[in-house]
Amino acid sequence: MVTEQEKKTRKVQQRRLDRQEKIREATIELLKTKDVNDLSLYDVAAEAEIPPSSLYHFYPKIDDLLTDVMLSVRDRLNSLYQETLKNSDITEWRQLSELLFKSSQQFHNTHPYAPKLMLGLLPSTSIAKARLTRLHDERVRDFEIFDYYFHLPPLPDDKNLFEIAEVIGNVVLSLGYMAKGTVTDSACREAILAVNGYLANYFPPYMTLKSQDDKE
Repeated sequence: MVTEQEKKTRKVQQRRLDRQEKIREATIELLKTKDVNDLSLYDVAAEAEIPPSSLYHFYPKIDDLLTDVMLSVRDRLNSLYQETLKNSDITEWRQLSELLFKSSQQFHNTHPYAPKLMLGLLPSTSIAKARLTRLHDERVRDFEIFDYYFHLPPLPDDKNLFEIAEVIGNVVLSLGYMAKGTVTDSACREAILAVNGYLANYFPPYMTLKSQDDKE
Protein backbone atom coordinates (compact mmCIF):
# COMPACT_ATOMS: atom_id res chain seq x y z
CA MET A 1 0.00 0.00 0.00
CA VAL A 2 1.24 3.47 -0.89
CA THR A 3 1.76 5.64 2.16
CA GLU A 4 0.71 9.27 2.42
CA GLN A 5 4.36 10.30 2.43
CA GLU A 6 4.98 8.36 -0.79
CA LYS A 7 1.95 10.01 -2.40
CA LYS A 8 3.25 13.41 -1.35
CA THR A 9 6.72 12.64 -2.72
CA ARG A 10 5.31 11.47 -6.05
CA LYS A 11 3.18 14.59 -6.31
CA VAL A 12 6.21 16.81 -5.73
CA GLN A 13 8.24 14.85 -8.29
CA GLN A 14 5.45 15.13 -10.86
CA ARG A 15 5.19 18.89 -10.32
CA ARG A 16 8.93 19.14 -10.88
CA LEU A 17 8.71 17.14 -14.12
CA ASP A 18 5.75 19.22 -15.31
CA ARG A 19 7.64 22.45 -14.59
CA GLN A 20 10.70 21.24 -16.50
CA GLU A 21 8.57 20.24 -19.48
CA LYS A 22 6.90 23.66 -19.43
CA ILE A 23 10.35 25.28 -19.53
CA ARG A 24 11.44 23.08 -22.44
CA GLU A 25 8.30 23.89 -24.41
CA ALA A 26 8.78 27.61 -23.74
CA THR A 27 12.34 27.35 -25.04
CA ILE A 28 11.18 25.55 -28.17
CA GLU A 29 8.52 28.19 -28.77
CA LEU A 30 11.11 30.97 -28.55
CA LEU A 31 13.51 29.14 -30.86
CA LYS A 32 10.88 29.23 -33.60
CA THR A 33 11.66 32.93 -34.02
CA LYS A 34 14.93 33.52 -32.14
CA ASP A 35 18.45 32.35 -32.82
CA VAL A 36 20.10 30.14 -30.20
CA ASN A 37 22.70 32.83 -29.52
CA ASP A 38 19.99 35.43 -28.80
CA LEU A 39 18.16 33.39 -26.16
CA SER A 40 18.41 34.24 -22.45
CA LEU A 41 17.05 32.65 -19.29
CA TYR A 42 14.97 35.79 -18.73
CA ASP A 43 13.31 35.28 -22.13
CA VAL A 44 12.46 31.69 -21.26
CA ALA A 45 11.14 32.55 -17.80
CA ALA A 46 8.85 35.19 -19.31
CA GLU A 47 7.61 32.80 -22.01
CA ALA A 48 7.00 30.04 -19.45
CA GLU A 49 5.34 32.54 -17.10
CA ILE A 50 7.46 31.51 -14.14
CA PRO A 51 9.79 33.51 -11.88
CA PRO A 52 13.42 33.60 -13.07
CA SER A 53 14.45 32.18 -9.69
CA SER A 54 12.36 29.08 -10.39
CA LEU A 55 14.06 28.65 -13.76
CA TYR A 56 17.52 29.01 -12.19
CA HIS A 57 16.63 26.21 -9.79
CA PHE A 58 16.45 23.81 -12.74
CA TYR A 59 18.94 25.43 -15.10
CA PRO A 60 21.60 27.69 -13.55
CA LYS A 61 22.99 28.58 -16.99
CA ILE A 62 21.49 28.96 -20.46
CA ASP A 63 23.88 26.24 -21.65
CA ASP A 64 22.30 23.79 -19.20
CA LEU A 65 18.84 24.55 -20.55
CA LEU A 66 19.81 24.40 -24.22
CA THR A 67 21.63 21.11 -23.68
CA ASP A 68 18.58 19.58 -22.03
CA VAL A 69 16.26 20.82 -24.78
CA MET A 70 18.64 19.63 -27.49
CA LEU A 71 18.72 16.13 -26.01
CA SER A 72 14.93 16.12 -25.70
CA VAL A 73 14.56 17.17 -29.34
CA ARG A 74 17.01 14.49 -30.41
CA ASP A 75 14.89 11.90 -28.59
CA ARG A 76 11.89 13.05 -30.63
CA LEU A 77 13.86 12.61 -33.85
CA ASN A 78 14.92 9.13 -32.78
CA SER A 79 11.28 8.23 -32.12
CA LEU A 80 10.39 9.35 -35.65
CA TYR A 81 13.20 7.20 -37.07
CA GLN A 82 12.07 4.16 -35.11
CA GLU A 83 8.49 4.65 -36.27
CA THR A 84 9.65 5.01 -39.88
CA LEU A 85 11.58 1.75 -39.61
CA LYS A 86 8.50 -0.10 -38.36
CA ASN A 87 6.57 0.98 -41.44
CA SER A 88 9.32 0.20 -43.97
CA ASP A 89 10.22 -2.92 -45.91
CA ILE A 90 13.97 -3.25 -45.40
CA THR A 91 15.76 -5.34 -48.02
CA GLU A 92 19.31 -3.92 -48.09
CA TRP A 93 21.53 -2.20 -45.55
CA ARG A 94 21.80 1.10 -47.42
CA GLN A 95 18.11 1.70 -46.76
CA LEU A 96 18.77 2.10 -43.04
CA SER A 97 20.95 5.20 -43.39
CA GLU A 98 18.66 6.50 -46.14
CA LEU A 99 15.66 6.27 -43.80
CA LEU A 100 17.63 7.86 -40.96
CA PHE A 101 18.61 10.95 -42.91
CA LYS A 102 15.29 11.31 -44.71
CA SER A 103 13.60 11.17 -41.30
CA SER A 104 16.07 13.79 -40.12
CA GLN A 105 15.31 16.03 -43.10
CA GLN A 106 11.57 15.72 -42.53
CA PHE A 107 11.90 16.45 -38.82
CA HIS A 108 14.17 19.47 -39.23
CA ASN A 109 12.08 21.04 -41.96
CA THR A 110 8.81 20.63 -40.07
CA HIS A 111 10.29 21.71 -36.71
CA PRO A 112 12.35 24.84 -37.50
CA TYR A 113 13.70 25.06 -33.96
CA ALA A 114 15.37 21.64 -34.26
CA PRO A 115 18.20 22.40 -36.72
CA LYS A 116 19.15 25.46 -34.67
CA LEU A 117 20.06 23.09 -31.86
CA MET A 118 21.26 20.06 -33.80
CA LEU A 119 22.77 21.37 -37.03
CA GLY A 120 23.57 25.05 -36.56
CA LEU A 121 26.49 26.75 -34.85
CA LEU A 122 26.12 26.55 -31.07
CA PRO A 123 26.96 29.28 -28.54
CA SER A 124 29.29 27.14 -26.42
CA THR A 125 31.52 24.11 -26.57
CA SER A 126 29.62 22.47 -23.69
CA ILE A 127 26.45 22.19 -25.79
CA ALA A 128 28.40 20.96 -28.81
CA LYS A 129 30.11 18.40 -26.58
CA ALA A 130 26.73 17.16 -25.32
CA ARG A 131 25.58 16.80 -28.92
CA LEU A 132 28.63 14.69 -29.75
CA THR A 133 28.19 12.66 -26.56
CA ARG A 134 24.67 11.74 -27.61
CA LEU A 135 25.99 10.64 -31.01
CA HIS A 136 28.52 8.50 -29.15
CA ASP A 137 25.71 6.87 -27.17
CA GLU A 138 23.66 6.27 -30.30
CA ARG A 139 26.34 4.13 -31.92
CA VAL A 140 24.93 1.21 -29.91
CA ARG A 141 21.42 1.99 -31.17
CA ASP A 142 22.64 2.03 -34.77
CA PHE A 143 24.55 -1.22 -34.32
CA GLU A 144 21.47 -2.89 -32.86
CA ILE A 145 19.31 -1.71 -35.77
CA PHE A 146 21.73 -3.04 -38.38
CA ASP A 147 22.19 -6.23 -36.37
CA TYR A 148 18.42 -6.70 -36.11
CA TYR A 149 17.93 -6.77 -39.88
CA PHE A 150 21.15 -8.28 -41.20
CA HIS A 151 23.82 -10.89 -40.55
CA LEU A 152 26.72 -8.51 -40.05
CA PRO A 153 30.36 -9.19 -40.92
CA PRO A 154 32.99 -8.93 -38.16
CA LEU A 155 33.16 -5.30 -37.00
CA PRO A 156 35.42 -3.29 -34.65
CA ASP A 157 34.48 -4.04 -31.04
CA ASP A 158 33.90 -0.39 -30.09
CA LYS A 159 31.28 0.11 -32.84
CA ASN A 160 32.71 3.58 -33.45
CA LEU A 161 32.08 3.22 -37.18
CA PHE A 162 28.39 3.94 -36.56
CA GLU A 163 29.23 7.07 -34.58
CA ILE A 164 31.64 8.25 -37.28
CA ALA A 165 29.06 7.53 -39.99
CA GLU A 166 26.41 9.64 -38.26
CA VAL A 167 28.87 12.48 -37.64
CA ILE A 168 29.77 12.46 -41.34
CA GLY A 169 26.12 12.65 -42.34
CA ASN A 170 25.31 15.37 -39.83
CA VAL A 171 28.25 17.49 -40.98
CA VAL A 172 26.91 17.36 -44.54
CA LEU A 173 23.41 18.29 -43.33
CA SER A 174 24.87 21.10 -41.19
CA LEU A 175 26.76 22.59 -44.12
CA GLY A 176 23.60 22.53 -46.20
CA TYR A 177 21.50 24.03 -43.41
CA MET A 178 23.93 26.85 -42.69
CA ALA A 179 24.11 27.68 -46.40
CA LYS A 180 20.38 27.48 -47.20
CA GLY A 181 18.60 27.82 -43.85
CA THR A 182 16.84 24.52 -44.48
CA VAL A 183 17.75 20.87 -45.08
CA THR A 184 17.48 20.54 -48.85
CA ASP A 185 16.95 17.36 -50.85
CA SER A 186 20.45 17.83 -52.23
CA ALA A 187 22.03 17.99 -48.76
CA CYS A 188 20.07 14.94 -47.65
CA ARG A 189 21.13 13.00 -50.74
CA GLU A 190 24.79 13.94 -50.25
CA ALA A 191 24.63 12.93 -46.57
CA ILE A 192 23.27 9.51 -47.50
CA LEU A 193 25.94 9.02 -50.17
CA ALA A 194 28.69 10.05 -47.75
CA VAL A 195 27.47 7.73 -44.98
CA ASN A 196 26.91 4.73 -47.22
CA GLY A 197 30.27 5.32 -48.88
CA TYR A 198 31.95 5.22 -45.47
CA LEU A 199 30.04 2.15 -44.27
CA ALA A 200 30.92 0.35 -47.51
CA ASN A 201 34.47 0.11 -46.14
CA TYR A 202 33.09 -2.32 -43.53
CA PHE A 203 30.02 -3.85 -45.16
CA PRO A 204 29.89 -6.00 -48.30
CA PRO A 205 27.68 -4.76 -51.16
CA TYR A 206 24.91 -7.08 -50.02
CA MET A 207 24.25 -8.64 -46.63
CA THR A 208 21.92 -11.51 -45.83
CA LEU A 209 18.65 -10.50 -44.23
CA LYS A 210 17.77 -12.20 -40.97
CA SER A 211 14.70 -14.38 -40.87
CA GLN A 212 11.96 -13.69 -38.36
CA ASP A 213 13.25 -16.60 -36.27
CA ASP A 214 16.74 -15.05 -36.25
CA LYS A 215 15.30 -11.72 -35.12
CA GLU A 216 13.52 -13.34 -32.22
